[in-house]
Amino acid sequence: MNVEQIVVAYLTEHGHDGLCLVEEGHIECGCGLDDLASCGNLGAECVPARGNWDSGFFPAVVAAAESRQADAPGATAEVVGGM
Repeated sequence: MNVEQIVVAYLTEHGHDGLCLVEEGHIECGCGLDDLASCGNLGAECVPARGNWDSGFFPAVVAAAESRQADAPGATAEVVGGM
């Protein structure tokens, strides 16, 4: 197994759809499992993501917080730093 295969296996096992890169609070790029690291850089800064090419990729921690918030009306979720 190479690094890309190991990363795909981990992401798949944990229900993630790909990776994304967040810099200074902004999502710079994202990639799906079918085209992982299409930018040519499978970098240490990339974080697990959920989403797709149509809606965009979002850090999994944000997607999970939004999902919990949707399940508990009136609750608020705040995502702070370090993905």
